[in-house]
Amino acid sequence: MLLYILDQELRQQLEKFNTAESLTGNQVDELRYFVLASQVELVDSLDDIKKADYQSESDLVSVGVIKAEGKKCDRCWNYSTKVGDFKDDPTICERCNSALVGDF
Repeated sequence: MLLYILDQELRQQLEKFNTAESLTGNQVDELRYFVLASQVELVDSLDDIKKADYQSESDLVSVGVIKAEGKKCDRCWNYSTKVGDFKDDPTICERCNSALVGDF
């Protein structure tokens, strides 16, 4: 999913959910879980939205829907580039692996 946010204050608030620090710990505070999508990218240009397979625009936000990168996790059905990285279960993503090994 691509998001273009014209309002800079709202964009800054959403960027806090999409930082590298959100990948540590329980990973619940990630923007992608807030909008229930496998991947979310905040884009700088409305042109990026217009190139998406599907798009919608409003005064507040413009949304573009694209295919997520990676493979589908057999456990949570989110797409992740980390599926296949875990020797104990190569069919799950990093978040599910953390949950199953007790690091969540």
